[in-house]
Order: sequence, then structure tokens, then C-alpha cells
Amino acid sequence: MRAPAFEHWVKKHNAMVPPDWDVEAYRARVRFFREYHSPTQVAFSKRAGIPFKAWNNYERGYPLSMRTALKLRARFADFSIEWLWFGRIGTLQLAFYDAAVAAGVPQETHKQFERRRDHRDPRPDPG
Repeated sequence: MRAPAFEHWVKKHNAMVPPDWDVEAYRARVRFFREYHSPTQVAFSKRAGIPFKAWNNYERGYPLSMRTALKLRARFADFSIEWLWFGRIGTLQLAFYDAAVAAGVPQETHKQFERRRDHRDPRPDPG
């Protein structure tokens, strides 16, 4: 169950959050991403160009904004919104993935990734 403050924030900002979204796993990934790059929220916020209060809210479980996601992608080559939000490992750099596994960060397993990848539409892209 999600905290009432989170539900209020989602409603106030008209945020689209899947009902089965695992907030605790998301929080763990957000914190790990920050710790991987900087030991403190203050240092990371400065490096990322994101206000400290906003980053603190993300570590508390509030959804990352599109603007923040784009900033992180521009500043950190190993950033993956698919991993941060859902734990999907398909777009992660190997060194970052290995560190996340070693730290016990919740994410999909290789087996889940292979199963998800194998269920893609086998037809070639029409583009």
C-alpha cells in the first residue's frame, strides 16, 4: 500500500503511475543510482543539476519527472529510465548492472529479461 502523501501527490500532479508499481523497489533503485555516483544527496544534486529537495522526494518514492529523466540521461551515460522505474535491465551498462546486482538492488533477473525479450513480435520493423 502506498503512503497517503504519495497518493495525494499523484492526484495533485495528475501523475500516471501504474497501480501495481513497486514503490519500494523504485526507491531502492533511485537511492542506488545516486550512491553509485555520489555519496550524498547534496553532492549528487549539484552534479546532476537537480534541486536537492526534488532529489530527496525521488528517494522518498515520488515519481521522476520527464525533465529530470532527460537531465539524468544527458549527464550520466549509465542512466536508464526503464531500469529506474521498472527494474528492466536490457539497457544497462554492464559495470552498472554488476554493481547493482552486488548491492542487491531489486531488478528483473536475466531469466525475466530473456523471457520478455523472447516474447517480442518476431516480425521485422516496418520502418
